[in-house]
Amino acid sequence: MATATGRKQERLDFTIPEFFRTVWVSENARDTWEPRIHAIASNWPYVERATLVSGMREGILQSISPVDLPMVHNWSSEHKIPMVIVGMEAASGLSYGNTSIPYEQGKPFSYRIYFGHSPENFQTAWKEGNQAVIGRMLGYPPCCIEFFQKHWTQNGWRDLTYHSYIEPEQRNLMYNNVLLRSLGVRAVSHLPCSVACRPSCIIGMDVFKVMEQCGHQAELVDWMKTLLAMPMLWSSLHGVAIITTPIFKLISATEPLAKVAELRLLSDYYPDEGASGNTFPFQHFKTLKVNISRSSDFLDNGFMSRSSMESAHRFIISLTPNRIEGMVGNILDLGCGNGKLLLEIQKEHQDTVLHGVDTKDIKALGWNFYRTDIYDFEWEKQYELTLMSVERLFEANPDAAIDLLETIARYSRYLLLSTYNQWMGGFEEVIDKLFSVVTVGRDPVLGFEGKLLERKHAI
Repeated sequence: MATATGRKQERLDFTIPEFFRTVWVSENARDTWEPRIHAIASNWPYVERATLVSGMREGILQSISPVDLPMVHNWSSEHKIPMVIVGMEAASGLSYGNTSIPYEQGKPFSYRIYFGHSPENFQTAWKEGNQAVIGRMLGYPPCCIEFFQKHWTQNGWRDLTYHSYIEPEQRNLMYNNVLLRSLGVRAVSHLPCSVACRPSCIIGMDVFKVMEQCGHQAELVDWMKTLLAMPMLWSSLHGVAIITTPIFKLISATEPLAKVAELRLLSDYYPDEGASGNTFPFQHFKTLKVNISRSSDFLDNGFMSRSSMESAHRFIISLTPNRIEGMVGNILDLGCGNGKLLLEIQKEHQDTVLHGVDTKDIKALGWNFYRTDIYDFEWEKQYELTLMSVERLFEANPDAAIDLLETIARYSRYLLLSTYNQWMGGFEEVIDKLFSVVTVGRDPVLGFEGKLLERKHAI
């Protein structure tokens, strides 16, 4: 797997003891979110056990204090779910640590307990350190098990954050964001192999479904989504990692890297208590009046270079309907950035009217711009073609994504789905019900995929 910066980071030959600090941007942010985070972290063990009872997973591994052991034993008996103690470790006081602290007699400790099918097999795999079997029995995706074996087992890394980014800037897909795991805020129990790992994202979506089915946890889901969807900056140097969010900074021990590593999770979602600032990940800052060169407009569309943007746009244009005869009517881009793609499409199809939706503040020249979230967009006219990245479907509640697909089928003749991160897939049952496939395109060298769909009938 490629590293975030395209080169291998040198790891220094020392370790820093586990530590963790939280720095809040304001008293208001702390008063609002500290009790919510505590509630989320306290509830997470029950969420994991609920996924087991629901049949979503076949096994879970938890740290249980001696005080809670009778309670979980009664729970295990009541639900007829086997359990086995596989070890003991020192109590760290953290929801998650990069390494477990060995048990010392007479000091506070917790049990490591497996709940699930075939406890004897799990205990054997645990003693042997067989991560492949352990991962399978805990329901982790095969790609993430392989990732863990490579970096954790074989190469001895204990914080895998750096290796989980293919690019230094990536979209925050929320469900498999584990940067807040030290606070106990996460939607998946494992370490995803990448920020864009689709199997992990689907697991996170299923976890939220299980939580939403428990009425008292619906509010917790909303809080978790707000926290996990924020823009975030992770930086690391000499064994200290800093995670910067709009409402707090987290400072902790990590791998001692010789040079600074910076990784960004981009997002349009911003908490009400978020601070203002003029550097990422902060928003709402006052823009300096300077002349910005056209050479940087690719950044508005989420690309790292002009050439990558132009290659992606050429690929999408090659999939547009009526390629030869010309397309007539309204075109809508959900997540349009600065409208560059729309304008390029109009060069090929001159009798079109352009419409774009984005949360950024865009100056639209020669086309219609709507500043809003795509899930809040008010559909008032028929469109010949709607453009959307597949990733947008995974950034919201699955029900909201399905509603959006149904709305597109109601108002748009064609839907062109595209991805640059191998996310083509998911929601197939809904898509197949609403649309027929016209064209499928793939560029394995550049990693682009696209699918042109035509609605089967107006809803």
